[in-house]
Amino acid sequence: MRCYFSNRPLITHFLIQDSRDDPERHRSLHHHRHSAVQTARRLVDLFEADTRRTAQSGRAAANTLRVLAALRERPVLTLSHLCRQHQMSFPTAGKAMQNLVSIGIARELTGQRRNRVFVYDAYLGILNEGGQPL
Repeated sequence: MRCYFSNRPLITHFLIQDSRDDPERHRSLHHHRHSAVQTARRLVDLFEADTRRTAQSGRAAANTLRVLAALRERPVLTLSHLCRQHQMSFPTAGKAMQNLVSIGIARELTGQRRNRVFVYDAYLGILNEGGQPL
């Protein structure tokens, strides 16, 4: 998160400077800038809280934390993607994902036994706030 937002203040500064003649545009840019910062802070807080909860999951915590990190990168994923991209065996990925489901961090979407899709609901919920459903 820090890398993405660290270069944005300069760009935002120029947008705000260009909007000084248009008070409505200036207010709108200020509001969006504030909203983006608040969203980033909420995501960081969510990630920290979920990391703490996951770290308390016992012996499987290391693999479960790896899966949580993968969900941060891609909040909707399959176990096969997880295995390919993060060099995990299918049983290990499945067990770690089940740990995240059982503590309420992830949710399975398909209801199937094979080709299941998992989602990091709270993460997507924060990103989708104020947006229109597709």
